[in-house]
Amino acid sequence: MYIGLGGRISNSPTTSQAPTVVRHATTRLLANSIEFIMTKILTIFFLCLTLISCGQPEQNSDKDKNRIDNVCDNFMRQFVAGQTDEALKLLKQNTAMQPNTIDTLNLNISDQIKNIFPQFGKMLSYEFVKEKKVKDFLAKRFYIIKFSKFFLKVDFTIYNSGNGWTITSFHYNEEVEDLLE
Repeated sequence: MYIGLGGRISNSPTTSQAPTVVRHATTRLLANSIEFIMTKILTIFFLCLTLISCGQPEQNSDKDKNRIDNVCDNFMRQFVAGQTDEALKLLKQNTAMQPNTIDTLNLNISDQIKNIFPQFGKMLSYEFVKEKKVKDFLAKRFYIIKFSKFFLKVDFTIYNSGNGWTITSFHYNEEVEDLLE
């Protein structure tokens, strides 16, 4: 109900009241639109923050996994090139194994290079064969060292504690069951 000029009562607004009613309705509509847009913007903002924060550790983990894969590859490259001291130094810098264990390994490898490896023929090359993984925290990388008469399987067990990847064990032998599965 509207009371017009002169006290007349009517169901529709007078001309002078119509802009005020429209202005109030427009203001309410505009306020509701702004509230709706702000809610959407904030929702998108928080969703983006969540996605970025959840994705970041995985990217760092992937970078560190690539780093430890490269360490294994470089170890093999140096080993096959006859640079066993440098290869074992690289292993020592990237492993959870005790330094004296690596020193003992160095002595054993040096002895085997002189006494056993000649039976295998000339060391030709190495090849990465495969990797077995348990989720994103444990993996085993397999390589083959190719000799002119024989081969050796080399494997690195690597572990991610959440603080980065490290080599937890290193083995070489002629057993290939792990590779033929």
